[in-house]
Amino acid sequence: RQVLALCDLPAECGVDNPQVSAAFPADVVERAREMRLAIGPAGTGAYTNSQGIGKFRDDVAHFITARDGHVSFPSNIFLTNGASAAIEIVLTGLIGNNRDAIMIPIPQYPIYSAIISRLGARQVGYFLDEEKGWAITERELE
Repeated sequence: RQVLALCDLPAECGVDNPQVSAAFPADVVERAREMRLAIGPAGTGAYTNSQGIGKFRDDVAHFITARDGHVSFPSNIFLTNGASAAIEIVLTGLIGNNRDAIMIPIPQYPIYSAIISRLGARQVGYFLDEEKGWAITERELE
């Protein structure tokens, strides 16, 4: 929240204010400066690349690479304002007409069925195996 506050404030009231170090930790100020540079002069409320701000996608890609041990490419990352928005974007892209069906796990995140229904497609449920840590089995998919 502190970093976001410094990104939203006019620079002279935030990161460039001579008193900023008295109000915010040094790492917060440093990160806010980096983010403001990445965001650009239009600020946090302006339109960006549809995939999200490039520097932020770079950061996410580096995190995924370090965590998972294989290369993640920023160009393959799409930042959204939450899981629901991302699910809606993907399902809207997948569903073309009322003959389309989407496989979804049971139990499921309720937004799957709501969006599939709203877009006029059908849902095809498959059950997850609780005893196997909610994994899917090949038998279930057959």
